[in-house]
Amino acid sequence: MKRKNSKKPLRQRERSSVNYRKIAFLLIPIFILVSIILLINYSKTDSYFNVKAIRITGNYYLTPEEVFKETGLQPGININTVKTAEIQKRLIFHPRIRSAKVIKEYPDQILIKIEEVRQIALFRDASGLNEFSENGHVFPARKGVTEFDNPVLSGVSVDSDEFKLLRREMVNFITVLKNKTGLFNFVSEVDFSFKHHIQVNLTSGRVALLRKDEYPFDLRRLEILLKSVNIEDRNIIDLRFSNRAFLRESI
Repeated sequence: MKRKNSKKPLRQRERSSVNYRKIAFLLIPIFILVSIILLINYSKTDSYFNVKAIRITGNYYLTPEEVFKETGLQPGININTVKTAEIQKRLIFHPRIRSAKVIKEYPDQILIKIEEVRQIALFRDASGLNEFSENGHVFPARKGVTEFDNPVLSGVSVDSDEFKLLRREMVNFITVLKNKTGLFNFVSEVDFSFKHHIQVNLTSGRVALLRKDEYPFDLRRLEILLKSVNIEDRNIIDLRFSNRAFLRESI
């Protein structure tokens, strides 16, 4: 009687080897994925990644405490649970913050970079003297921070509907005054209370009356007049008429 060959045929052995390799190729990615998930979960609970320091840069008007409050972060939070995009959205929602960037610095620090909206003038109404910013917002004046030598905008209340309509025009007026003329340092107050004209009080004590819809042109006319004409004791410079300027002692 012939003995049976206990060894598997070569082709069958090769087929089994291929199957084992396929199983290994399937299991290795699963093992890696599970390991990553476990590592992430561990890193979110390990105290090694608890935030120990938050640095804030770019703030001039806002204090570090005010910026930190806007982030909504809790002291000692795990750095891996911090959602930087959400914090950035919270920060730029503040009218004083133009842009924000939140950076994780592993293992336990966070850097917050902000760019603030600058003050361009002062604003006065019944509530007192406050800051007026380049985005048309009014902020409380702060000692050591507010620039009190800027021109004062007046004539409307910050809580009025009229202010909401005029705020962009006020920004544009200061922009023209500062960037298109050399008058910025010679203007003490700009009164927007009049319906058809703007009253500009100069540091010299004189008053200029400008057309509301043509003030960029009238500001340039005013600059030329102050440089080239001997005004003497004429306190009123009336530019409400397009063809000529009137110099008066009083309105």
